[in-house]
Amino acid sequence: MQHLPRGGIDEAALALLERHGAQILATARRYAATPEDAEDAYQRAFEILLRRRRLRARTSSSRGSRRSSSTRRSRSAANAIATRR
Repeated sequence: MQHLPRGGIDEAALALLERHGAQILATARRYAATPEDAEDAYQRAFEILLRRRRLRARTSSSRGSRRSSSTRRSRSAANAIATRR
């Protein structure tokens, strides 16, 4: 990620990025109109995950469902951008 959130990124967040980054990027590439849109969606997915991680304690829902819903929202945003072009 090129832009880190204020205060940097901690070890747990880096582990999240290492563990799931490739899968999220692959999903973004599959649905994005351009490579740039895929990168934007990938970055946005991690922004969402990091913000949620900071704003609330862990919930009983699985990490996979949170990751896929963040990716879906990012994909939707990328599709909206592509539609406007």
